[in-house]
Amino acid sequence: MIRLLVLQARRESEAAGRALIEHAALRAAQLLVATFALAFLWRLLRPRPAKSAA
Repeated sequence: MIRLLVLQARRESEAAGRALIEHAALRAAQLLVATFALAFLWRLLRPRPAKSAA
């Protein structure tokens, strides 16, 4: 009985660990995409200095 409880707790712990890692990986990917999107928009919308005629 105790062995079954230990095995169940271990399975639940591993599942929780996997879910945590998947969530962290998803969050990291979201932050990476957001960073590149902001950098792209920054370059796109930044006012450019006027070119001189000289």
